[in-house]
Parts: sequence; C-alpha cells; structure tokens
Amino acid sequence: MAVFLVEVPAGVGGRANVNDVTLLLIEADSAAIARTMAAAQNAGDSGWSDAVATDITTLSADDFEGFRYEVVIGGDPTVDGSPDMISASYTGVDSDTVDLVGAGLAAALLAAWRSDPKAVIQDDGGVFTDFTAEASEATEDDVELYPAVPASGDAVYFGASAVFNRLSVDVDTAGEGTYTVAWEYWDGDTWETLSVTDGTDSFKNAGVTDVTFTPPVDWAASTINSQGPFFYIRAVIDAGTTTTVPLAGRAWTALGTSSYSSGDNTLTAAALADGFGDHTLSVKAFPPGGAEPVASLISTIVDGGVAAAVLTVVLAGPTAIPKVLARK
Repeated sequence: MAVFLVEVPAGVGGRANVNDVTLLLIEADSAAIARTMAAAQNAGDSGWSDAVATDITTLSADDFEGFRYEVVIGGDPTVDGSPDMISASYTGVDSDTVDLVGAGLAAALLAAWRSDPKAVIQDDGGVFTDFTAEASEATEDDVELYPAVPASGDAVYFGASAVFNRLSVDVDTAGEGTYTVAWEYWDGDTWETLSVTDGTDSFKNAGVTDVTFTPPVDWAASTINSQGPFFYIRAVIDAGTTTTVPLAGRAWTALGTSSYSSGDNTLTAAALADGFGDHTLSVKAFPPGGAEPVASLISTIVDGGVAAAVLTVVLAGPTAIPKVLARK
C-alpha cells in the first residue's frame, strides 16, 4: 500500500474550485485505484462517493471490487466455555454482487468455525481403529469411515472436547450401495437417536458436506478406545449392503452455523449459545487500499445473552469514498 497525490481538473462532477485544480492525497494499492477513487469522490454519483446509495441491490458489480469485508463473532470471555473470537474475511472481485459477497462471507465464517476433531474412530464389530491424525490433514482417501467389509452395527465416531452442532466431512470416495446409517449420541447411559440434517447422505455424497443438529440437552462426554472423555456422535450402519466403502480425507467439528439470504441481504450467524454470555456479530467493509473501515458500513448486533441466539446483520454495498488522507 502506498500514498498517491492525484490531480483532478476543476469542475469534475460540477465541483469547481478557486485554483482550478484539486489535489487529493490518497492511500491505495496502486495509482490506478487512486485515480479511480479520486474520480469517484469528485463525480459524486459513484458507489465509492460520499453519496449514500439507497438501494444496495442495484449497485454495479464494480462497486465491490477490492473491498474487503470482515465478519467477527465474539463471545463473552468472562463466561465459562465461551468461544474465542472468530473472524473471517472476503475480498470482492470485479464480478461480485452483494449476493456473492454475502455468500462468500457466510462460507468464510463456516470455515473459520471449524476445528480439528479430537477423535475419529472406526468401529469394526468392537475392534477400534484410530483415524484422528488422518482426519486432521488433507491427504485424500486416508480416513476409512467403515471397514473393508462393512456389517450392520459397524460405526464411525467423531469426538470433540466441547459440545458442537455441526460435523463437516470431506468425502473423497463416495459410498455406494443400499446401506443407510443412523446417527446417535451418548446420554451417559446409552446411545440414543440423534436427529440430524445429513448433508452427507450416509457418506454417499462426495465433497465437503455437513451434518447439522441441535445439541441434545442430555449429551454426555464419554471415552472410546481410551480416547476422551469427549463429546461423541457416531454413524452406525443399520441396514442394507455396501458395494463401495466411503473414504474421507478430512473432518471438522464446529460450534456454529452461518448463512446468507439474498432476499433481504442478511448474513445470519447462529452461535452455539448454551452456557454462553453475550454474543456479538460485527461486519466491516474496508475500501481498496484503505487501512480503516468505512464508518457507514460497520454493523454490530449484540444478542444480550439469549440462549441459542440467531444474530443477523444487513449487508450494504460500498457507499463511501475510500480513504482520502487530504484534499487541497
């Protein structure tokens, strides 16, 4: 990043001045961006100008190029078990719309929420094999979710040190066959049915997909294969035959979800709030080359400590001039 002195002819955008020239001192990544920023301020009708756009859905795609959006989720550090601050960012490109920015932020936040699993364990009729190390790095097909010849009752366990509400699995070789799996959790005495939305479709979908659920109130930590105590869920083969055993390269557990709605331009973050204090959701937009966020684009929501709070902010497009250090 550098500082540029840009000369703008008098009368640009109808703004004349006494000396017939305007000089702008602009902080930017390149001279080209500095010139664009100078012209935008003087024209007064750009998304980068100091004029406020009232309909953010009609901003041109170029309005988003180079703008860096930063989203931050914060918990109350004074409350036991509160999550660390989580942040993610997305930088707009020349083909972006507000919807693509929103979707990019939601995806970045989902990725930021992920943590390596504390345990990934295959259960072959009571014989356990530890795949935790393999599930924590990106080598393809090195996590054998089920044994080579799966049978009813075989399972794969995923454990974390704290309760979670999302499991992400990167399936490289999709499972094939008539088999189905049942998802379960440990309640301290027995394995109980866990109601999930299974984006993996019993690991028959290739790629990174999610298993999401509401953490059960009676979920208890347990120790499997001398690993733990952790909070485990497991996927048990309960019916059908397997013609291709699913193989994965990576797995994550996560404590929150996020999404973006194009209808009302809202970014939603659902924090796992049981036992937590206030949560805050902040979104800031930094102009190209700017060291400070645009004040009018900073939004912060505080949930007031409400359990299982869903926080939302409305995303706006760039509506203020990038950083102009001085004007003469």
